[in-house]
Amino acid sequence: MLASGSPRRRQLLRQAGIEPLVCPVDLAEERLPGEAPQAMAARLAVEKAEAAAQLTDGDIILAADTIVVDGSQILGKPANAGQAGEMLRQLRGRRHQVVTAVCLLDRGTRRRVVATTLTELHMRWLEADEIDRYVASGSPLDKAGAYGIQDEGFEPVDMDLFDGCFTNVMGLPLCAVGWALGQLGWDLAPRLTQACFSYQQHSLPAWTAAA
Repeated sequence: MLASGSPRRRQLLRQAGIEPLVCPVDLAEERLPGEAPQAMAARLAVEKAEAAAQLTDGDIILAADTIVVDGSQILGKPANAGQAGEMLRQLRGRRHQVVTAVCLLDRGTRRRVVATTLTELHMRWLEADEIDRYVASGSPLDKAGAYGIQDEGFEPVDMDLFDGCFTNVMGLPLCAVGWALGQLGWDLAPRLTQACFSYQQHSLPAWTAAA
């Protein structure tokens, strides 16, 4: 059960041969005072999984939360076109981080496994007219940081300087999902990692955030 309405997350799972049932949840994604970015993403992923568990009878629930981090600032989804343009002008030509936390919840045993993945990347310099056209397309409005790394024709990230999990930046690190499922006894890591590496090969983090 995928606790998300994101078409990208569903697409990524399908590419790994997994057809999830979908149970979107709607939670306020606000940062707590003094909360670190990775802690925030992990907390929200857990809250989404627990909320979905109240709405469905799925055996295994997968939830995720993705945030963009620029220094001490966290960038979520833009509220409107104006905010999307501001985010893109803020990030262009600079390095930033994308953090995605995934939470797998076994409803039968109540066991949770959480894995957080961080990717550093460099946004290429975007001209003003590029930003205006991209914002006008509406694509940034449902994406953390107001951009999609996979968006053809826009290509916001300098891939020559990219080193990390591409699917993490898309919103669902398939390698992390495979690891988390393995902690619950589901040996799907090879399939999910292969699908992840079809975008970009990278070293695997040493996930230890099991609960």
